[in-house]
Amino acid sequence: MRKTFTLVGILLISISLTSFAGNYKLDQSKINAMMSDAQEVIAPSALDLGSLCSIPGTDAQLAEKDPIIAFLLTATAGVGIAGIHRLYLGTETMTFVVYLLTLGGCGIIQTVDAIMLLLVLIDDEKSIDPYLNNPEILMWKDQM
Repeated sequence: MRKTFTLVGILLISISLTSFAGNYKLDQSKINAMMSDAQEVIAPSALDLGSLCSIPGTDAQLAEKDPIIAFLLTATAGVGIAGIHRLYLGTETMTFVVYLLTLGGCGIIQTVDAIMLLLVLIDDEKSIDPYLNNPEILMWKDQM
């Protein structure tokens, strides 16, 4: 094993010694020709970036939340404990922080969230609407 490392080390050193920057020559005429053929590109200013960074209205996005995705985000252990499913459902950031700091209420709140979202998937009469943009830590407390 020691012989292998020694041979690899010698090989790397020999390659690095042969690749000396002084061996390369620049042709100034080719550089000048390339620069004369180049086109000027104007980068957008910071004032113009507002239109690039615009976010569509959240009201339109809330109506399109898929309960399957919400359930999968909840049922995934690391993601559910972190409260990513609550961010997906449009909850305030503070609720996400509480989930993150308490690890999903020691996994209890996350488990109940998963069960409630599973019930939405199973029962056609139930809707995901009560869970959208719900600021409560226990998003299901009014549904029980």
